[in-house]
Amino acid sequence: MKVFITGATGLVGSYLSRLLLLKGYHVMACKRPHSSMRLLDGAEHDIEWSVGDIMDPSYLQEILKDADAVIHCAAVVSFSKDDKEKMYNVNVQGTSNVVSAAQSSGIKKLLFVSSIAAIGRTMENKIVTEDNTWIDSPYNTDYAKSKYLAEQEVWKGYESGLNVSIINPSVILGAGDWDSGSVKLFKTIRKGLKFYPIGATGVVDVRDVAKSLVILLESDKHNGHRFIINGHNMSYYALFKTMASHLDTEAPSIRVGKLFIPLTWRIAKLVAMIKGVHPTITKDTAMTSSLTFIYENRKSVQEMGMEYIMFENTIKAAAKALIHFEKTGENKVLPF
Repeated sequence: MKVFITGATGLVGSYLSRLLLLKGYHVMACKRPHSSMRLLDGAEHDIEWSVGDIMDPSYLQEILKDADAVIHCAAVVSFSKDDKEKMYNVNVQGTSNVVSAAQSSGIKKLLFVSSIAAIGRTMENKIVTEDNTWIDSPYNTDYAKSKYLAEQEVWKGYESGLNVSIINPSVILGAGDWDSGSVKLFKTIRKGLKFYPIGATGVVDVRDVAKSLVILLESDKHNGHRFIINGHNMSYYALFKTMASHLDTEAPSIRVGKLFIPLTWRIAKLVAMIKGVHPTITKDTAMTSSLTFIYENRKSVQEMGMEYIMFENTIKAAAKALIHFEKTGENKVLPF
């Protein structure tokens, strides 16, 4: 089977590409002229590449003629207002382009990597399952809204007869680009972060995200279904403390309560303006880190047979990879 992957050089896409190659699939992918291949760990030589972009409908129409299935991983993940327009454009219009091209090309299956954020957050329902319905609320970030709207494009494809499944991963952890995304958290803790927020969230190993997509690719039972892919629910304090213990650094000890949240992101914004960089803490990230939600993974376990990697094993392996990177400059990824 020929599987076309968008975002193959990113965190999820690179692990997925490696796993598909290990299982004998023919992997096709798009990239920009100067895309970094370091997360593919040498597997890039076994991928059929084409230079293109999901924002180009004509490119997608042409390339998907040779594919059997599409796994759409590409997205802009940002909580900065500066990236808002680009994020909506790529996440929503880009997904619409992929869906349209898949339909016209006769693709057998489309898998979409969404986010737990796309299910929506309200204070009235802190236990999140696949049956939750989206409700506009101040607790939904622009990123969450963009992924929700992207999902609507996928469901339109389903209603038109396209075979689709959606996964909603929680916070994805693993070894990757230490300066971007959720993986950057390891580097932040390593530097000696002093503060921790009061909230809680779900976390999942990037390898489990990749495995879930392969399960859906190889099954005919899940057309029209979404699955929360979440290994564990935990407080940010427990998460940061475990990270610190494996990174040989002191755990954050100063609790940031709700009263200090507005002050925190405003100070971060001021410091960033002075340094001429993007703030490490934004209004959205400060707000969401003060909230507690429980993400149910029962459906993925019972219907997909997911067996999640133990949380501490993920943290230990990723921390070891970061320390190795600091010593040698070699960016190792986690093995399957």
